[in-house]
Amino acid sequence: MKIGYACITLGVKYRTNRGFVIKNFSKEKLYEAIEQNLIDLLKILEYNVSKGIYLYRISSDIIPFGGHEINTYTWNVDFKDILFKIGTYIKNNNIRVSMHPGQYTIINSPDNSIVENSIREIEYHTRFLDSLELDYTHKVVLHIGGVYKDKNSALDRFCINFNKLSSSSKKDL
Repeated sequence: MKIGYACITLGVKYRTNRGFVIKNFSKEKLYEAIEQNLIDLLKILEYNVSKGIYLYRISSDIIPFGGHEINTYTWNVDFKDILFKIGTYIKNNNIRVSMHPGQYTIINSPDNSIVENSIREIEYHTRFLDSLELDYTHKVVLHIGGVYKDKNSALDRFCINFNKLSSSSKKDL
């Protein structure tokens, strides 16, 4: 059994949730935040291993606006070296990582715009884990959502929308 925690390290100065408001979005701001978040992620993982912690949920904020349509950059290519280093560290130390999209990621919503945003968000999380070159034992955790007063329809929508996901996202969930 592995014991771990989610996202925020209280005992160290490192953090992986640097961001900025969308009105200030630029490639420069984005890449500065990504670089610092990734550097700190590796430091957090090293700290965790030094304390015998081998389970860690990576913050959804690691890539600012990761699932937002404004973020069209190839951060996974541009930061390939450090992402590979982080993934190698995870594998070499037998760490299990996961990610958990926010509460508004609901693929069985009756609102199509929520479903579209949710699919983008899930694909971003999968893209991040894939960029670390990890296997599918590292998961994206997702709440299924509400029943909207019609459980059967909610289940049907979930199945329909789940099938819209990439094969990688289906395996990660």
